[in-house]
Amino acid sequence: EEEQMRKKEEFETEMVRKRHDLEEELSERRQSLEAMEASLAKEKEDFERQKEEEKVEMDLEFRERREAFDADLARQRDEALMEIEADRADIESKQQELKTSLSNFHIKRQRETMADLLSRPWRQDQEAVSAAFSKWVRVTMFEN
Repeated sequence: EEEQMRKKEEFETEMVRKRHDLEEELSERRQSLEAMEASLAKEKEDFERQKEEEKVEMDLEFRERREAFDADLARQRDEALMEIEADRADIESKQQELKTSLSNFHIKRQRETMADLLSRPWRQDQEAVSAAFSKWVRVTMFEN
């Protein structure tokens, strides 16, 4: 009986010791789990912060690219407008030259026509008319 008691006590002691070991292991695992949770929370926080920083950087880069694109687009538009304006000025200049040239052509033709009319001697015309009239008179008188 004593031996049974002793075995029982040893068994109980062993059980207490095992229970204590298990509780200690459980405590260590809880601490480890809490440490891992804290580490994970810190990593998550770091990740979220890094993600936010990258978002801010991407927004800034996008804004810079957009501003550069808008500036380039405005420059191209201004260049195109200046080119169109220059072309328009050239066309207006050529149009004016053509109007002037056409006007000068008409004036020149009028002058040539007037010069042709005025270059004929009046006396020769009158002599030709007079000769034709004299011939007509003679022919008419001869026939009658």
